Amino acid sequence: NFMIGVTAATSAYIYYGRGDIAVALAAPIVVGVFLGSQLGARLAPRVRTTYVLTLFVATAGWMAIQMVMKVIQGKLG
Repeated sequence: NFMIGVTAATSAYIYYGRGDIAVALAAPIVVGVFLGSQLGARLAPRVRTTYVLTLFVATAGWMAIQMVMKVIQGKLG
């Protein structure tokens, strides 16, 4: 985890230096990720694994359907 953090921080510094990061957009996302991780850590012991797995499969299936539809419509690539 430490090495992942170091490489992520270095990459973020480089991207910020090049102007690739919109701070006005990134700041609310960081707050949302932080709050979501805190909520997830508190709810994890109370939620059954089957519920999480079902949600993950449903979300991945929905994304797959959306990707296939974009390919069929010619909007991808």
